[in-house]
Amino acid sequence: VETKSGERKCLKDLEIGEFINSPDGFIEVIDKFDTGLKDVYEIELSCGRKITCTLDHKFLCEDMKVYTLKYIIENNLAIC
Repeated sequence: VETKSGERKCLKDLEIGEFINSPDGFIEVIDKFDTGLKDVYEIELSCGRKITCTLDHKFLCEDMKVYTLKYIIENNLAIC
């Protein structure tokens, strides 16, 4: 993850109050917790963008609601 100072850090090394780069610009880390090791999956959107995430990652769908990737796959939903 890239911090606002330009430093690259592992997620486990981030501190509360640091700012990290996100698709929406820099955001403040307000909390963190360990969810253990999980499998990751690569999905490709219709625009060609590839995203690597866990099944717990949430996406906005065409019905304007947010669901986990697992739910999206199980219910054949379309991601916006």
